Amino acid sequence: MPKSKVGVTLRIEVRDDKGRVVKVIETPSRSFTQNFTTLLLASMWSGNTIHDWHITYTFYDVMGSPIYIIGFGSSPPAGASYLYEVDYLFYSEPQYIASPYQSYTIFMPGIWPGSFPCPSPVYAYGPCSPISTNVLNPGPFSFPSSPSYTASGWQMTYSQTWTNVSSSPVMVFSVALVFGVSGYPTALSSYYLYAAIVDNVSPPVLISPNYSVTFIYNIFYAV
Repeated sequence: MPKSKVGVTLRIEVRDDKGRVVKVIETPSRSFTQNFTTLLLASMWSGNTIHDWHITYTFYDVMGSPIYIIGFGSSPPAGASYLYEVDYLFYSEPQYIASPYQSYTIFMPGIWPGSFPCPSPVYAYGPCSPISTNVLNPGPFSFPSSPSYTASGWQMTYSQTWTNVSSSPVMVFSVALVFGVSGYPTALSSYYLYAAIVDNVSPPVLISPNYSVTFIYNIFYAV
């Protein structure tokens, strides 16, 4: 059987209040989202290659709001971006977060935890019921500056650590790898947050007060 061209693993490490690893889960990811594939398809068009300017793609950001990607011949709905603007599918710099997300539970790219399992992760907008940063507080989102060549192919690793800063334990049932998509990094109106991957955590992990959890996504591109 030929090996998969693209593979993703999710590793979860729980540490106690002294930094000792007390639980590890590692599992294949099965859930690149529909929104990611829609954006990937739309990003292949440009003003020089498109043959039908009336194409409209619809995807949903992490808030579940519809975002439209249109050609010049389409009537632009509110919040629409033109096809040629969809250039940065994996944008991660937090200084370019658009204002609609400033009041959201979490408003920057990263690996977000959720307090409920998702009925169908492949169609989810993000983690189901994102956990407030007043409960799990995020550390910096770590994303690669270059790929690494391994026995499995080219590898890119994304990770983020969250610490329980509340006085109660919290369960993590779902997790999402969230990126920004933008045509122009300085044009905040065309910056959207979306989930590229959503997974249910099985079994769910319990994070006690002052404990931390690190989520690590490894994406492999076979050669």
